[in-house]
Amino acid sequence: MKDRQGKRMTDAYLISKLSPEHPWLPHVYERTSGYIHFSGAHMFSPISNVRKESREVEYIIGETDTNYPESSWLEVVECFNGTTDIFLHYLAGWIRTKAASGLQ
Repeated sequence: MKDRQGKRMTDAYLISKLSPEHPWLPHVYERTSGYIHFSGAHMFSPISNVRKESREVEYIIGETDTNYPESSWLEVVECFNGTTDIFLHYLAGWIRTKAASGLQ
């Protein structure tokens, strides 16, 4: 998709456009985008132990998270709510623009 100026609406472009009004976005995107696109975040987050001499890696996959404090999960929810609010703001503007132009 492209914006009104014909610029491709890539992740990087959208972050650059939205970050002046939402300065927390670049940091959140940097820390979380790896979970959206399969990446090292999926492979390295659950590692609990690495034994270099035997080239063994232990993973912990379960209902509890020992690598992150419980408060970090609340932060994830707050970030999700914030990005949803941004989306709804722009969606409402798009709806108003289409209604004003008679293209419903």
